[in-house]
Amino acid sequence: MKVPSFIFAFVFLTLFLLFTLITPYTDRLSLVGGSLLFIQIRDTQPEWSRGLSGRTDLCKYCGMLFIFPVASERGFWMKDMLFSIDMVWLKGGSIVHIEENVSHKTPEKVYKPPVFVDAVLELPSGGAARRSLDIGDTIRF
Repeated sequence: MKVPSFIFAFVFLTLFLLFTLITPYTDRLSLVGGSLLFIQIRDTQPEWSRGLSGRTDLCKYCGMLFIFPVASERGFWMKDMLFSIDMVWLKGGSIVHIEENVSHKTPEKVYKPPVFVDAVLELPSGGAARRSLDIGDTIRF
C-alpha cells in the first residue's frame, strides 16, 4: 500500500518540529557521517568567541558549526567549557583534521589544525568516532 505524500509530509514535519523543540539550539538539520545532526550555526565574531562556553552539555545528536568567511589559521580553546568535545576542522566542506576528546580541563591550551580552515564542527566527545568521520570525508551544511 502506497502512503500518500501529504501523510509522509505531515509525519516528517511533526517529527522535525518535535526534535526542534527538544533541541532548542538548532539552526539547521544535516546528515553527518550518515547520522542526523542538529546544528547550531556560529558565523559572527561575538558568536565565535562565545561558542559553547558556559553550556552544560551538547546532546549526542547535536553540534555547533563555526563558519568563517575565508580559510585561514584558526585556533580554538576550551575557555569556560564545562564538558569535553571533538573538533572537526573543515575546508571547503571536507574534513582536514580531527581533534578527539578535547578536555575541558585544559582551558589554556589552543588547538590548531595543520592547514587553513573555513569551518569547525564541534561535537560531543566521541561524536566523530560514533559517526566514523575521517580525514577527506565531506560534510554538507
